[in-house]
Amino acid sequence: MKRLILMRHGDAPNVKEGDRFRLLSEKGMKQSREAGDYLVRAHIIPDLIYVSPVERTMKTLECLASAFKKTSLTEIQIGLYAALKERILSIIEKCPADINTLLVIGHNPGISELLRFLPIVKDEHYKQVKEYVFPEGGLVSLVYEIDNWGLVSVSGGLFEHQFVSH
Repeated sequence: MKRLILMRHGDAPNVKEGDRFRLLSEKGMKQSREAGDYLVRAHIIPDLIYVSPVERTMKTLECLASAFKKTSLTEIQIGLYAALKERILSIIEKCPADINTLLVIGHNPGISELLRFLPIVKDEHYKQVKEYVFPEGGLVSLVYEIDNWGLVSVSGGLFEHQFVSH
């Protein structure tokens, strides 16, 4: 079984210097800490976290991971910045097979497009998942009955959790 958690970075206001220089706001830090607390309450701690290389995603990771008692492996994935769904999927599919729970911290629109693109088991959550647009600091987890991350795009994921900060 593989668990994929997709997360959008926390609130980060636009700045005149450009997108790469956006910093996480106090609200964004709170959203990220709450997301970490949510994962801990759900007994979900990632084995590996892929994070985009910009400041707002790195700070999202820092705030989120502060809730974890154990340290998750982390890899900065340059390809996640401003990535379309195909690139994000390609990065996920290369995840080592011994990783069972993968968290990807990225950006819209790519992270939302990927969720809509992935095959999802048609259950009572299907429509909700397929129409979901990640709010800042939001996350969704899907469970796959696979043993290789390369199969994530052809196997139906089962909706497990959704978190939105309030």
